[in-house]
Amino acid sequence: MKWAVGGLVTVKLLAENNGGIGTGIKGKAHLVQEIKCVINDDYAVPCRKEGSEVFVPFSFLRKYFEVYGKIAYRDGKEVLDWQHSYSKVMAPNAMYHTAGPFLWFENYNVAVRVPISTQWDPKGHFYPVQIAQFGLSHFSKNFTEPPPSVALLENGVRSQHGSWVASSRLKASYSRLRDDETEGHVFEFRTSAPDKPSLYGVHYIMTDTHLAVDDHDVYYGIGTQRSWMHLTRDLAVDLVKGLSFGQRKMAARPRNLRVHSIVFRGYGLVDNLTLTTSAHEAHFFDAAEWLVRHQDDTGGWPIQVTRRLSNGMLELEPGWYSAMAQGQAMSVLTRAYLTTGQRRYLDAALRATAPFKVRAETHGVMTTFLGKFVWYEEYPTVPSSFVLNGFIYSLFGLYDAKSTCGDGAGSLEQCRDAEKLFLDGMVSLKRMLPLFDTGSGTAYDLRHFSLGIAPNLARWDYHTTHINQLLYLATIDDDPIFKTTADRWIQYMKGFRAPHN
Repeated sequence: MKWAVGGLVTVKLLAENNGGIGTGIKGKAHLVQEIKCVINDDYAVPCRKEGSEVFVPFSFLRKYFEVYGKIAYRDGKEVLDWQHSYSKVMAPNAMYHTAGPFLWFENYNVAVRVPISTQWDPKGHFYPVQIAQFGLSHFSKNFTEPPPSVALLENGVRSQHGSWVASSRLKASYSRLRDDETEGHVFEFRTSAPDKPSLYGVHYIMTDTHLAVDDHDVYYGIGTQRSWMHLTRDLAVDLVKGLSFGQRKMAARPRNLRVHSIVFRGYGLVDNLTLTTSAHEAHFFDAAEWLVRHQDDTGGWPIQVTRRLSNGMLELEPGWYSAMAQGQAMSVLTRAYLTTGQRRYLDAALRATAPFKVRAETHGVMTTFLGKFVWYEEYPTVPSSFVLNGFIYSLFGLYDAKSTCGDGAGSLEQCRDAEKLFLDGMVSLKRMLPLFDTGSGTAYDLRHFSLGIAPNLARWDYHTTHINQLLYLATIDDDPIFKTTADRWIQYMKGFRAPHN
């Protein structure tokens, strides 16, 4: 027979002739009894006792020790798959290089958070960190994924797949003509009143309203400018993002989606209408162009949402800058420059170093630890929070900027600034890294030092982010602290702890 313990762990039992319940291990029978486990004199849970051994339900262990597990099958046999952590280390397989993939970002999918993020504000806002990550993810995927399957539907000369149908109810018409601005042929369409919607509709309309939803119809504003624009959208992502707008949880993606029809309404000109399975390069340059357009006079990308940390003990008013946003924007822009050779991308990347020279108290991103070690703040609060992963991301951005400088690219002063900011930050990181080691994991930040409160322990996914970052830093800096620290932190993911005194 089988006896389920805690609903998860299954113990196989063998019935003996003496009428008791026992095991057949080494020919010795032990009576299995129920026993109460008293936990810290606070409460009790039902356990099982077999001889001198006590079996505790995994459902209890999972919560008590914050471990993870489930019934699985290995070699055709049922096992308990027990894991101390739930995240995975992404070790580099090559040296980090500015012209190559950005860290492990080919594994990231951030499209549902771009361009409108609902993080910290359900009404939505533009979050430069996520926009930069969107670009870096697609840049990296363009290296690691196979070429997309592309179908050109309309090029202004002829339709490649099927033909257009002009609705008589809409008094619609279309033609193909020569356009002087593009110096090529385009598809011209003209309709009257809107048609009755059907199925799921994703609409791209000439308005400055970013996003609106009406039942099964999602509307994205693409601006009101009367000029040519290049629009690349993931239809499935836009649909799910729209259906989730204003909701606490992301809506389930409708299954078996396919493009039913493409409808033009109003008046306009279209060229190069294409369906493709992916468009990583186009998405990457969308992010780069957004960063160029929205950089302010200080070289930063202000974040227009209130950010509260530590239950409101730390607060940033709208308009704050983030070293992580600055750094990841630099990583996008330097790659755009190296891909195209267009100086405007590099110029924007180098301008982005300016907030690193301004203290957090005066609307910059720089602070110091104990008045000595420079730190670039993901959240430039006062007092400082010293977030580790955001600081390291900013260092990669500075590294990309200083590595791209030279040979006439960028002014000498800007290049020296980027290099000094990077080197100063690396000195601080090497000296302060042990402060984030808890002996069994890592701290997300040092707010326990700044505010005198309990440590803010990093979740396992942030813990592995710390490890990944150190492993990539080890490819560009031969100081052993990065590799030895990463190796120790990897062991924490398997339950190892620092020794007691």
